Amino acid sequence: MTRALLVYSLTLLALLLAAWLSLLAFSEHPLMLSGLWRGDDMSALIVRDVRLPRMLACALVGVGLGMAGSLLQAVTRNALASPHVLGINQGAGLFVALSLGVLQRWQLPTLAMACAGATLSGALVMLLSGLHRGRASGVRLVLSGVALSSLLAAMTDGAVMLNDELGVSIVAFMAGSVDGMTWQQVAGLWPWVLGATLGALLLAHPLNLLQLGDEAAHALGLKTRTVSVLCALLVVVVAGAVVTYVGAIPFVCLIVPHTARALLGRQDYRLVLPLAGLLGGVLMLLSDALSRLVNYPFESPVGIVTALIGAPFFLYLTWKQRR
Repeated sequence: MTRALLVYSLTLLALLLAAWLSLLAFSEHPLMLSGLWRGDDMSALIVRDVRLPRMLACALVGVGLGMAGSLLQAVTRNALASPHVLGINQGAGLFVALSLGVLQRWQLPTLAMACAGATLSGALVMLLSGLHRGRASGVRLVLSGVALSSLLAAMTDGAVMLNDELGVSIVAFMAGSVDGMTWQQVAGLWPWVLGATLGALLLAHPLNLLQLGDEAAHALGLKTRTVSVLCALLVVVVAGAVVTYVGAIPFVCLIVPHTARALLGRQDYRLVLPLAGLLGGVLMLLSDALSRLVNYPFESPVGIVTALIGAPFFLYLTWKQRR
């Protein structure tokens, strides 16, 4: 418990530092925290109406993705599972691109389309890998996800080619960006993330029982299929909401759960899930700050930064599992 308290304290400190960097660092205009309650000068307007909603969106996305990654790895009992690796993000992105670029005349709800795409791609990965029968090895699951991701990416490119006017915006959207976030978008995002977070925390104890194996969990009275369905539903909701508002952010779901388990030194999901959410917020906020530094003073998509961090981490995990 002492170790957990220390880890949580340091993580909260890192979260505050990352929030400060995301809010005030790397700007052409000098920004100060007092801009939150100051008058209507340029600095105050940038802090209140540009940086603050952007910072909150990053934190919300990080919390949601960290929780989603932990849920998916727990329910599949596979350390390589994440919505991005398994093509869930790409499926949501494809359906959003279709609703924006090809089917816009029907005015389909973007969030509903994203959730439908995430659900369909997740179901296809389960069928291709044999996960629905409990036969999916780590390599087979990843190969199925990579193959499906490539197919979905090609289909997204096709949707871009069908609509030249929206092509640039769709490509930028798929790269994952928090640039230009508004208070209205934050208001649309936070209920979904908060609801999924509360649902994930309620499933922490059942997830601990699930790690004992299906037979032991059944003997203890756990309805494993119900828990799996609820976890999958939460992952789909988070992936759909995040893709709808900020695009496809890669690898956060993969990095954060491993880091949380390594820091705690155990796999108690009552501790892992909240810590994964906090670490997801830290990673997203730091990535947002770095995305403004990469090509300063111009903006870069935050998804590029998370990909640069996450790709080597994914290769390391693959090599470790192979050994």
